[in-house]
Amino acid sequence: MKYFNAEEHEEDRFDKAINKYFYESIKVTHSLTGLNISQTCVVCFGIATTLSLANYWHGEGGLTAGEFVGLL
Repeated sequence: MKYFNAEEHEEDRFDKAINKYFYESIKVTHSLTGLNISQTCVVCFGIATTLSLANYWHGEGGLTAGEFVGLL
């Protein structure tokens, strides 16, 4: 269907929409990457803290090897 010789106008609108979508998708990807990195850091910190505390309690004699593994 012809748009009364407005093909160039429609192509420009489409190009602008595609470019905007492209740049917005990059912003979303960057924000999700930051979220994933921060979540990984929080999980690693929690695991390291748990492991350190379990190691400390095991060294003090208050934790058996089985309980140590059970904490992990």
